Amino acid sequence: MHWCRMLCPMLAVSVIVTVAASAQQAKTLIEWTFDQLGDRQGWEGANHMADIRVADGALTGRATDWDPFFVGPQFEILAYHWQWIEVRLRSTAAGLAEFFWSNTMQGQYGPFTPGKETGFEIKGDGEYHVYTIYPYWQGEKRIIILRLDFPAGGQYAVDYVRIMEPANLPDPVPADFDFRQGPVGWTWRPPAPIAQRPDGIEVSAEQASALLVSPPLAAPAQAHGFAVVVLRVPVARPAQPCLAELLFASDEVNGLHSAQFQLITDSLPHTYNLALGQSAQWKGRIVQLGLRPPAGMPAALMSLKLSAEPGGRPDLVVRWLGCRDAIPRAGVDSAIEARIQNLGAQDALEVTASLGLPPGVTALGDTTLRIPSVAYGDPLTLTWPVRAEQPGKASFSLHLGSRGTGLVPHGAPVTFTARAQAPMTDYVPEPKPVRTDYQVGVYYFPGWWDYGRWQPIMDFPERKPVLGWYKEGLPEIADWHIKWALEHGISFFIYDWYWDRGARQLDHALHDGFFKARYRDRFKFCLLWANHNPEGSSSLEDCEAVTRYWVANYFKRPEYLTVEGKPVMVIFSTDRLTRDLGHENVSKAFGRMRQVCRDAGLPGLYLVACTYSHDQRGLQALKDEGYDAVSGYNYPGLGAGSSKYAPVESMLAGYLDIWNSTVDVGLIKEIPALSGGWDSRPWHHEQALVRYGLDPQKFEAHCREAKRFLDEREQQPKLKMCFLEAWNEFGEGSYIEPHREFGFGYLDAIRRVFAKAPEEHQDVIPADVGLGPYDCPEPKLVTEWTFDDGQQGWVGQMGMKDLRTENGSLAATTVNNDPAFFGPSTHVRAADYPFVEIRMKLSGLALRSGEPRSRDVAQLFWSTTLGAVSEAQSLKFDVTGDGQWHTYRLPVAGNPSWQGIITSLRLDPCTQPNVQVWVDSIKLAKQ
Repeated sequence: MHWCRMLCPMLAVSVIVTVAASAQQAKTLIEWTFDQLGDRQGWEGANHMADIRVADGALTGRATDWDPFFVGPQFEILAYHWQWIEVRLRSTAAGLAEFFWSNTMQGQYGPFTPGKETGFEIKGDGEYHVYTIYPYWQGEKRIIILRLDFPAGGQYAVDYVRIMEPANLPDPVPADFDFRQGPVGWTWRPPAPIAQRPDGIEVSAEQASALLVSPPLAAPAQAHGFAVVVLRVPVARPAQPCLAELLFASDEVNGLHSAQFQLITDSLPHTYNLALGQSAQWKGRIVQLGLRPPAGMPAALMSLKLSAEPGGRPDLVVRWLGCRDAIPRAGVDSAIEARIQNLGAQDALEVTASLGLPPGVTALGDTTLRIPSVAYGDPLTLTWPVRAEQPGKASFSLHLGSRGTGLVPHGAPVTFTARAQAPMTDYVPEPKPVRTDYQVGVYYFPGWWDYGRWQPIMDFPERKPVLGWYKEGLPEIADWHIKWALEHGISFFIYDWYWDRGARQLDHALHDGFFKARYRDRFKFCLLWANHNPEGSSSLEDCEAVTRYWVANYFKRPEYLTVEGKPVMVIFSTDRLTRDLGHENVSKAFGRMRQVCRDAGLPGLYLVACTYSHDQRGLQALKDEGYDAVSGYNYPGLGAGSSKYAPVESMLAGYLDIWNSTVDVGLIKEIPALSGGWDSRPWHHEQALVRYGLDPQKFEAHCREAKRFLDEREQQPKLKMCFLEAWNEFGEGSYIEPHREFGFGYLDAIRRVFAKAPEEHQDVIPADVGLGPYDCPEPKLVTEWTFDDGQQGWVGQMGMKDLRTENGSLAATTVNNDPAFFGPSTHVRAADYPFVEIRMKLSGLALRSGEPRSRDVAQLFWSTTLGAVSEAQSLKFDVTGDGQWHTYRLPVAGNPSWQGIITSLRLDPCTQPNVQVWVDSIKLAKQ
């Protein structure tokens, strides 16, 4: 089975494929050649394969359904990272093939388990090709069986399969490379010459799959938490992000894992400190490194080493320079902002930043700023108040320098536009809806309730909304959103809505914002049940309970979206319901849910499945369970193959294929899902999938394909309805809300395609009518939370209910085995606070067998300027559930990931449901 092929493209990160044999001297460990007529050599067509035979020196077969594969015979070899599989095959279907491998016959699916596979793209031209695949299966220690999966719908012939390794393996070398001395043992895959430059080696790659790999290493991971890379890109800054990947293999973990980093393209050498010690896979001995440069981007690799600490001299860079306001208006006070960062491990001292002004722009303060020091890895925003007197383009310059370094020049164009012709007002101007025959719905992520939530997005200033870093849940914010949506042909929002056995979260945008908005009666809404809850959280009773809540709070509102009178409910995780209940009980649950609606006087319930399965089998299962239609939330991995950095065009083309495939199968209605892009670096950092290159023009073409689909292929009932992800998924990089980079560009594209409205129109923003700014206030620096005056920014965002403060404590009840308190943003040096003290009491923990007291495990997580919350950035500690206060003193400095600037904390108080939790205080301690 192709588990999570579109949902989780990062599973294929270990893929290294060449369509030619390796040039190095090699020996064959085991091979299957199919030279004898009729002799399959133990290989069988184990799933959806017909006409299986051996003829003309090849094992052949025809796919009869989805997920066809051959399973090989048992054998045994010791597993190492330097081995590879070589297969010669031909296929009439192009797409992703996979080798599964195992060290046991007792996996999740026979011998095989998801995550123990290596994918590779094959050609569908019917000709033989040789594919060389590096599985990096060293964590298995031995391999005893293989499985070869093919794309659906093809005919296949396998000439041979070989497992190979180098004939002569060199001894491991220290992980410290100075490339001014030459390649020092590094080689390209696929094989290619390495050009030497005076400052290092040339690492320009023509293919996105090209990889530069190190000689063998044996570096203890615990003693080498950082990779220090010095690299120079001698080209102008490209329009899209320029990302490289550093890859690594551990002798304890399968796969070749990676960390992305964004290159500075100003022709100067820069130091990149990659905190690899924060990765959960960074363990044991690091046995190989790799570097994947961006395709077509020339660069010189100067040095690379693994180190216990970050390295490099002060290295100031300008990450971004532009206007504070997303849409700058002439005649209105504004500001120029620069986002700067010190990439080197040493503090940059006596920093000066001088702003050069263009004609027609007046400075409203000093144009030269002086900063005593800028610490390593700590992004800093500098601000110069300005005012442009007339509309037009203006070019600003910035010279940035520090003691011991030269000045770094940087420039940025800014376009100041004329204010819209609208009177001053004390509230959002009334919407002027446009006419449309289509129902365009946009997913709405309610994730922006305070400054801390915006903080990761601030590292991507081009994403700043026109409303600023706003506080969701304000009716005025909701009315701006309603106004702009209605004026561009959007009919409704689909609010992401969270429920886990009665515990709700993130409903502020809906309850406090939309429901109290002045213009809500002119706009529709529905819900996406974001039921990505823990295993076992679904039940027939809970499905009835959640439906009763929907009826009581949403379904009878006149603004709620319906189809044939039935309220629309989109289900995010169909798999969660199926795994918890089974297919038959899902059908039974939906029957009960519809009956709850009918008992309340409604005609029923219109259920839409978000799905990644658009083949006949998957769609039949959803229809049998009782869904009325299928759609999706997003499909970011479409067409990316094994790459985490790929152009957006292949993704958008895949959306059209999905819509058409559902119609072709003919079992269930398709509501086409559209994409607003994907670049999840704010959330996922070095593990992010980036689909670069989306702009309003490409987005408009995507919309036109959806309109054409609705006009020509939509099934009954003819709703002319589509879903779009998303209004404001700024962390995932999928957003159409007016923002700094493209303004109203995406909304204008929707208006042009779906609305009956003139091209020329006026978009009013808050500055035009004397409103705003709406930015959340930056919190004061806090290192201790006592909850004497409220929650102090802490929320029970996950697995919690009844969150409150009582008697000076933060209190809640857990509802699942993964409850969590999320803290507000902070900004402190990790080195100054080696301990965290938590005073907490728990009541209701289950007594474990053989233990005299109720005990459990809690966990403290943290995010830093070097990385997001992860298992590596956490510390577990034992807790007692006797209902008494206990102080837990955590030596966080002992974790190598407690580095840089701490930006937030998260506390998981236990791993059980139905536990009463009280937190009296959380303190960052210096001693």
